[in-house]
Amino acid sequence: MSSATTIHSLDTMTRKDLIDLTCQGTNVSRSDVEGVWATIAALLMASSSGRSVGLGFLPSAQALITSDASRRQLSAETRTFLATLANAAHDAGTALYCSSILGGPGSESDQFSDCAIYLGEPSTNIDAKTSLGKESIVQWAVEVVGLGTSSAPKVVSAGGEAASGPSPISLQTVPALQREKAEASISKLERLLSQLEDVAEFRVHGADTGEPNLHFMLGKGVGGWQGLVGASVWSDD
Repeated sequence: MSSATTIHSLDTMTRKDLIDLTCQGTNVSRSDVEGVWATIAALLMASSSGRSVGLGFLPSAQALITSDASRRQLSAETRTFLATLANAAHDAGTALYCSSILGGPGSESDQFSDCAIYLGEPSTNIDAKTSLGKESIVQWAVEVVGLGTSSAPKVVSAGGEAASGPSPISLQTVPALQREKAEASISKLERLLSQLEDVAEFRVHGADTGEPNLHFMLGKGVGGWQGLVGASVWSDD
């Protein structure tokens, strides 16, 4: 197994390692990979412990992987889906002239790119089709990525109005003409997101003004919960 297809611990992986291995194992532009690193760095900085809480990174899929148990569950099908989802997010962002499709065109920073994320399954059965269940999934996700119970995730509904599938909430503010020009890329992303069940979109605000907000869009797919994570900066948040 090559280094690009191996899950690496973020406790020991340097910025250079992550960028070089991802560029070697994918066709993603270096600027997008640098944006992926920036998003991961923002997540680690926001961690309640200041560490990666066992997070791993799979370069070939541009994916964060949570916990050793989740890594063992990661099938070839899931790896392929995560890579395709991350690429679709990059393409949609590029088409809308923004670095993170979850952060949206209104973000005041273009340093962040979306990356895939795989969380596996919670230790207890949760019915995510109910409001309470969705809240439980969100809180579980926040905890397993190291943001801790003190974080206050703001849950926003997935756009979901597009016929092709769930759509990031950021797209609701995109002018119709601009969206029309990017429709092919957006539709591809929506079709991939529609393969996930019980999709939830939420963000965790930066602790102080000017600090990055973290955006998550997660659903249940083959092998467990997975989706995208991005970041944005809003001076008036």
